[in-house]
Amino acid sequence: MSESDRRCSRPLCSADAEVLLAFDYETRHVVLCWVEDAHDPNFLELCVQHADRFRPPHGWTFDDVRAQIVDLRSVAASTRSVAASMVLG
Repeated sequence: MSESDRRCSRPLCSADAEVLLAFDYETRHVVLCWVEDAHDPNFLELCVQHADRFRPPHGWTFDDVRAQIVDLRSVAASTRSVAASMVLG
């Protein structure tokens, strides 16, 4: 299944799924992360809009690891920028 064939799991939403929503019922923990290559039927797949609006059930813990990945990308980009300026400057 290609990424473009993946649609948001929310009813009546036809947007592309870009985020995985995982529930761990034993620990009452929810995680949001970016879609991976392989489809896993154990996860709900959501569009960015629905993922951004998601709130966990009352009493559950919640991690949105999408932000952590974005932060690492920005750190890597700024590191490359600094390295390039040192070499060129």
